[in-house]
Amino acid sequence: MGYYSQWAIYSPNVLIQDLPVHLMTHLVYKNADLTRHGEVVLGDRFADIEHLYLGADRDDEYLGSFGQLKKTKRDYPELKTVISIGGWSRSEHFSTLASTSEGRAIVAKNAIAFMKKYQFDGIEIDWQFPIYRTSSPDIVSRRDNDGNNLNLLLQEIRRQCHAQNLNCWLQTILAPYSLETNWDATTLNQQVDAVVIDVTRLPGDQGELAEPQSPLFANKGERSVDSVINILSSFGVNKDKMVMTVGSFAVGWEGVPDINNGFKQQHKTLSWGSWDGQHSGATGVYNQKNLSYFLSIEDYIEYWDERGKTSYLFNPKKYGGHFIAFENKSAIAAKVLYAKDNQLAGMAVRQLHNGDRALIDVFDQYHFFTSRYYKMLEFWLQNRDALIVLLQMMSIILIGIIAFTVLLNKRNKEDFIQHQTFYRLQYWLQGIEWPLLSVVTAANQAKDKALLSAQQVKAITELSSQVLQPLASILSETKLNSSVNQIFKEVVHLQQILQNVATLSELEHGRQIYWNKDVSLQLLINPDGLQQFLYNLCDFASQHSSQFELITLHVAFDQQGGTIELAWAAGDQITSLNHTRLNALHHQAKLLGVSLYTNNAKGNFTIVFPSELVMQSHRAQEGIAFNFQQKKLIVDNVELVNENKPQLLEDSASKELAIKRAPSLNSLFMAITSFNLSTAPSKDIYKGLEQACQYFIDILQQETKITINHHDQLVSRLGEEALLSKNEVLVNADDITVEIVTKNKLSESDQQLIQVLVYQTLMVQKAIQSLLKEPTVLSELYELTRFKEKTKYLKAESGYTGIYVQGKKEPRYISMRLRTVRLYFDETALLQIHRSYLVNPKKVERVNRVSKLKYEAIIGKESLPISRTFIPAIQQSHPHWFNH
Repeated sequence: MGYYSQWAIYSPNVLIQDLPVHLMTHLVYKNADLTRHGEVVLGDRFADIEHLYLGADRDDEYLGSFGQLKKTKRDYPELKTVISIGGWSRSEHFSTLASTSEGRAIVAKNAIAFMKKYQFDGIEIDWQFPIYRTSSPDIVSRRDNDGNNLNLLLQEIRRQCHAQNLNCWLQTILAPYSLETNWDATTLNQQVDAVVIDVTRLPGDQGELAEPQSPLFANKGERSVDSVINILSSFGVNKDKMVMTVGSFAVGWEGVPDINNGFKQQHKTLSWGSWDGQHSGATGVYNQKNLSYFLSIEDYIEYWDERGKTSYLFNPKKYGGHFIAFENKSAIAAKVLYAKDNQLAGMAVRQLHNGDRALIDVFDQYHFFTSRYYKMLEFWLQNRDALIVLLQMMSIILIGIIAFTVLLNKRNKEDFIQHQTFYRLQYWLQGIEWPLLSVVTAANQAKDKALLSAQQVKAITELSSQVLQPLASILSETKLNSSVNQIFKEVVHLQQILQNVATLSELEHGRQIYWNKDVSLQLLINPDGLQQFLYNLCDFASQHSSQFELITLHVAFDQQGGTIELAWAAGDQITSLNHTRLNALHHQAKLLGVSLYTNNAKGNFTIVFPSELVMQSHRAQEGIAFNFQQKKLIVDNVELVNENKPQLLEDSASKELAIKRAPSLNSLFMAITSFNLSTAPSKDIYKGLEQACQYFIDILQQETKITINHHDQLVSRLGEEALLSKNEVLVNADDITVEIVTKNKLSESDQQLIQVLVYQTLMVQKAIQSLLKEPTVLSELYELTRFKEKTKYLKAESGYTGIYVQGKKEPRYISMRLRTVRLYFDETALLQIHRSYLVNPKKVERVNRVSKLKYEAIIGKESLPISRTFIPAIQQSHPHWFNH
């Protein structure tokens, strides 16, 4: 509840429309006047209904404060407006009029008529008694039974409201100094909606001591809010009808001695307040603006009275000792807490023209979150213009940030795509280079063994070189020759890997490998990397073991992971190991995501596979074990009798058996090399498979039917369609299944041949097919590597990159951007000196300093700018450029 005084339109110049009515449920307007005849009239006609306020319309029914109240009600319909009748200077007729039933009836009738005429929602009887100051000496303003007559007056007003079927809010306000005489307030409880307890100046308007005006608690015999509440409660006023007041003002005294910080000391005089003049004299009342001024001065120290839960200021240097009592946020919080604990009806803020700080603090205690919303709204309204400009600036900045983020994300996405392209090319190029190099190596060994003629070897070498030449150029001159990124993993069958390793080992080293082919295992790994790794291990073992030593490879896997243990030697031969190559093998294992351990004492390797690489394993409960037995073929005294156990053969018959093994090996090797000779890489994987299968049919020279399926979908059929023989062989490679049906059962070497043909074809064809997806990148990389030694510099030019080559007037252009080029070449090949220039360091003659912060790189007769950001790095890496 808030109290507004009608005279506030003058000196304070505070209008109804200035009040924060959204923080109130009730607004009390002080005061209407009560005449000796019981009439309720305007207390100040000009202030009430005549003054022309800003925004007023002369056609309004009322101007002045009442006109503003009407408009306020329209905007805030839930707000109850209450007209207060009486007050300190207009209560002298209450005692006489309320002493008779006729007088009470007249006052009630006129009060209700006034309320209806000026469209108030309720009435407050502000009977300030006893009254010692009156306008005339013949007026009796105090009687002993005034308390009971107040009850009867309120009863009459309520009766007439009921008679007229009016929903009238009715309240009274009691001053503590009117409660010296005990009276029965039971009747009052039944008539009123609220009893406002004015405790804003408990010691009185003058006050004998400089002390807080509204202590919540006090020593025995002293007035306090709590004591007043208890007295009223003892009179019969219900606490749930009581409304406690809080002052929006401060009260000051002067001439207060510097004893106990001025607290409860004798003063000389009240201070001249904010609104005081010749007529009012010194009241000591400061508004919140003046209070804020005192709070800002260093000599005014704020103190807290813990007993009374009140605050005050004291400055001993000003006015002979200046003491100011006021309600700070903590004091108001204590009063609200008291009201809540005692279940009072609510709180009222007196004299809102002094400022709304107290009202805001009270509302904040009752409605914390709503108060925060109103504060933000108030801040917005007070600073709207500046905030709009700030929001506009922030919007511009935000748009800039968003645009920058979009561009950055676009660039990052482009960089990500470029990096992925780099890794794919690296994977594909290295994946195709290794098998092609193996073919060339095998062909040369076949020539040494007289299995192929020199002309055949030349043809194989030339065919492979057609593919290898650009690949080797790109790989050797770029960063693509570094270790393959292991994000390229596939689900592979270990059987396939072992088959190819065994074939290559047999072809290149003359050692044969046997293993249990009824065990199946799938790994999530880089297939080409794993094949090269296992081959390199076996090659390492072959080179560090004698031709008579048995090499075993034991593999054990389950769903928790697994190990491979390879043993090849023992004893003194360990000292001759090539440790440089061992380091390479360890690095290769790391790239595959496995761990390689070397036991020098035993001469073996142990490879540990983590569980995440094991996709599927059969017979896992027994463990999976493979025995790899390698012996030198075609020797004088050795023959492999079965797949598991080698035996030494002493007699000449055994020697003949061993020698008979050689033709089958020769046929297998010649078949594979002949296939590589006759088959050029195809863009179509299925076409390459058809060529491999048709070649196999031609080699067999018997009735054969071959079916190629991809995910159980028929891809191709070759050979004798009507063949009904039951001699079937299945070759599974990735998602491809090749079914071979023959009239006669295939030999072991024939089965090995078709498996190698299918797997090698898929490996090469898939790599070539993938490479063909990046024709522009490959061609431009080849362009860069072809002219690497003659290239002077690269320059970014309108979406293209110009390659400036020594001896050429015009540049060669590629679409690859400079930042993409930097992915493939290190700084020894191409060094960035400017956002638009990459230079060949070998072509830079010197660096000239043009000015304090400007440098140029000299290449022949050309001068290229160097960005300041690159100078420190260039000075460190190429200091000789600056020494001239």
